[in-house]
Amino acid sequence: MNNLRLLVGRDPIMFACSAHNGQKRKRLDGSDEPYIRHPVRVAKHAQDLGAPHEAVVAALLHDVLEDCEVDFSEIVLSFGCIATIVNDLTDKYTVDMCPGQNRKVRKKLEAERLGECRELSRGIKALDLLDNLTAIPHDAPFMRVFIQEAIYLMAQMSIQEPKEIWVRNAFEEVRHVIQLVQELAVGFGTDEKISKLRSSATSNIIAAVESCAP
Repeated sequence: MNNLRLLVGRDPIMFACSAHNGQKRKRLDGSDEPYIRHPVRVAKHAQDLGAPHEAVVAALLHDVLEDCEVDFSEIVLSFGCIATIVNDLTDKYTVDMCPGQNRKVRKKLEAERLGECRELSRGIKALDLLDNLTAIPHDAPFMRVFIQEAIYLMAQMSIQEPKEIWVRNAFEEVRHVIQLVQELAVGFGTDEKISKLRSSATSNIIAAVESCAP
């Protein structure tokens, strides 16, 4: 990802690091990690799948509007039309935007919105989901809810058949991991399956890209 600055004019890794500075994210073992490692993993996975540079940059920035004090206009100024992709990936049906609506309704509406987004945005969202699926302990009570949300989201995003190979591959990886995690969450998991999940083709997203994270 070292050439991204040359392609967009501003270093998106530094921009994302600055935006997420001080934020933490839970790891599988319950410890904290710098939040920036999540978008870096998503971006690295997109790059490994052969996604275009604008997808890799958007993956790095996919949470900055939602979770950071960054304005849309600032992304437009720094990264041009990539801002519209980041906007696609920003939740619209939040608690603040939809007071009185429960999580189930909000996630349903969000999945349906994402299903109508451009293919590139859907590909990044799939990789975002993939990283989240491998970050939540399989025996956590919330995992069963998250799996059902993931299944519905993928169903909506698959209504329009993806044409790009990297997006098709991303979708296939998500479906594979959903199946594995679902088995673990309902108690059919074994140590062998857990090992398979962590050492399969998704290992490139489970491993943090240490050189890009503080």
